[in-house]
Amino acid sequence: MKKEKIKNIIAIMAVIFVSILVLAGCGKKEDNNKTENNTIQNQTTSIENKGENTASKEEKNNTTKEDSTKNSSASESTTKNKATTPGKLVVNREGMTDEVTSKEHSSSMGYTMRYATDYFKASHHDDADWFEDDNSENCVVVEKENKSYSKAIASISNYKKTTVNGYEAVYTSRFVEGQHENKYYVNTGSDCTYIITTSCQGDTEHMEGLEHIMTAMVQTFATK
Repeated sequence: MKKEKIKNIIAIMAVIFVSILVLAGCGKKEDNNKTENNTIQNQTTSIENKGENTASKEEKNNTTKEDSTKNSSASESTTKNKATTPGKLVVNREGMTDEVTSKEHSSSMGYTMRYATDYFKASHHDDADWFEDDNSENCVVVEKENKSYSKAIASISNYKKTTVNGYEAVYTSRFVEGQHENKYYVNTGSDCTYIITTSCQGDTEHMEGLEHIMTAMVQTFATK
């Protein structure tokens, strides 16, 4: 009997020992599974982060390209919007607009401008373009000075700021020998300055009539 009891006890202990080993093995497997799962999750997170970083870089690159394209388009737009001589000569007088018969003059001095053909004839003399009437009393004269705009206006006093067909400009006005004279200094962004002078008889009739036509001519000026 004692031998049988001892055998039973040994068998029970063996079963318990085996159970412990099995449980310990399962624990290790669970730990290994957890480790593997954590490794997989970390790898997945790393891949996702790399994907996000790559997408972010691509977005930044695309944004940079878009900005570059916009800047390029803006630059092209600025170039395309360069001042040009209109196809008509429109005169503003007393709140009314009136189209005057005209012709575009293309000058060897590097500009174009419309002039009223019923009032003036175009010619070149004395190193300038002249648009004169038959009596040479009323005229528009265009000169080109090989001097920068800032230097050209540095010695001028009492001038007023204005624009000529979109170009920055200043002008002076005066009466001299019965004539009313306006002199425009036009900044075309080059190393030279265009000077446009309008001169008409200083009476009310001419200043309210012909001088407005001259002013309209000046506003059609554009460099080539």
